[in-house]
Amino acid sequence: MAYCCVPHCRSDGKQRIPGVSFHEIPAEETARQQWIKAIRRDDWVPNTTSNYSRVCSKHFRETDFAEGKRRRLKKGVIPTVFPDYPSYLRPQPLKERTTESIQKRSASQCEDNENVPKRKRNRHREDTHG
Repeated sequence: MAYCCVPHCRSDGKQRIPGVSFHEIPAEETARQQWIKAIRRDDWVPNTTSNYSRVCSKHFRETDFAEGKRRRLKKGVIPTVFPDYPSYLRPQPLKERTTESIQKRSASQCEDNENVPKRKRNRHREDTHG
C-alpha cells in the first residue's frame, strides 16, 4: 500500500480516491534532490523500496501528466502543488515579468537617479593644483 511522503498530506492507498495516483521519487540524483527540496524534506533520505517514499498526484498540476491509460508523469516534472502546507512552507509563486512592469521599474529608477544631487567639486583640490 502506498503512502504520500509529503508533510501534512494524508493520502494513502487505503482511501482509493478516484484520480489519485502515487509516484516514486526519481532515482536519478539531480531530479531526486529537486523533489526532496520541493516537498521541504531537506534532511530526509527516501527509501526506494518503501511505499512511504511516494508522492501522490495531488502535488502535481494536470499538465504534469502524460496522456494515456495509466497516469504517468512527464519526464522532468517536479511536485509544485502543496495545498495542505502552512503558508510559511508553501513555495512563493514566481511573479511573471511583463515588458510593461520592466519598463515601469526602469522609469522609476531613472527618476530616482535624477533626484540625486550631483557631487560638488572640492575647491581645495583645484587650488592646490593650479
